[in-house]
Amino acid sequence: MRQLIVGFFAVFAQSSMPYAWQGTGSLPLGLSSVQVWQGGVQRRFLAYVPSSYRPQANVPLWILAHGSDDSPEIFLSMSNMQRMAERHGFAFAGLEGINGDFNVGRDANAENPYGPDDVGYTMAVMQQVTKNLNVDMQRIRCAGFSRGARFCSRLASELSNFITGVAVVSGVRYPMPNNATRAMPLIAFHGTMDAVNPYKGQGPEYWGTSVDDAVQRWATFNGCKTQHWKRLGSQVLESRHSDCRDNADVTLVLVTGGGHTWPGSMYNFGDLGYVTHEIAAEKVMHDFFVTRPVQPRCHTAVRGESCYVAVTWAMKIGIEQHPAWYTGLSKDSTFEDFQAHMRKYIAADCAEPCA
Repeated sequence: MRQLIVGFFAVFAQSSMPYAWQGTGSLPLGLSSVQVWQGGVQRRFLAYVPSSYRPQANVPLWILAHGSDDSPEIFLSMSNMQRMAERHGFAFAGLEGINGDFNVGRDANAENPYGPDDVGYTMAVMQQVTKNLNVDMQRIRCAGFSRGARFCSRLASELSNFITGVAVVSGVRYPMPNNATRAMPLIAFHGTMDAVNPYKGQGPEYWGTSVDDAVQRWATFNGCKTQHWKRLGSQVLESRHSDCRDNADVTLVLVTGGGHTWPGSMYNFGDLGYVTHEIAAEKVMHDFFVTRPVQPRCHTAVRGESCYVAVTWAMKIGIEQHPAWYTGLSKDSTFEDFQAHMRKYIAADCAEPCA
């Protein structure tokens, strides 16, 4: 928790732009490599802006997270995501882990609490994108493969007030503890013969529980009441948990005999197993998100939530030590005023406070 709080304010200190787009910057159409500073470290990400983008209308944003020892370029090669973004008019930010890895371990927690602050890095990326694009803040999703899928599972817990849906391939995990303050729509794809992250669990130390268990825990967290099975192909089954809080369904797409691979991909996965072409994961996940819009909500942080800790620190310490961070606020400003400010600047995982 301490690293998370420090990361919030490291990001806040380097930001001078609000999350609501103000028309003060722009990213080029198409694909570009963008530099971003976080915690005194310069990192990069790949940004994509569809040719249909116009500043007058907001655009969905997908956060993409690659697998171990990979890069955002490799993720695009295996996922066909750039073509999907152009066809369906969404922007994306392809994250890049330090030395090819994201800081995520067992139960979707930080693998090394003293390692890279990848949650803070993700926040810095969102700041950079939202100050340059008119982003629909109700349609920020995370899609990941393998280790990147586990990292999306972590972001669903740590940044649930910004991430509004998760799509994971070969790496769904249930965070323990789960810090999400809202139900989280989630779709997972997994092969029954995945030798890297075994469907039935066990395997590497970081993996642990089975895919079925992780999916069921998400369904329970989201308050889902019903489950239905549907065949999508001769080798592909879909298990959908529905009647969930806030329309936050939880879906598992099961590939019989599938390996540690991206369904529908033409990428060469080597000895990682079978690739089904009965479905294309990127298309199925896009359809999943489109049919589950997230409604705006308010939530005033309460004790025990990271936003509450961040706002309390800002009110008691931050305003005195760093008054320039809190333009328009004073010691007499309300808790809700500070929380709205923290969300505006993506300085903490805060929802819009209730009036």
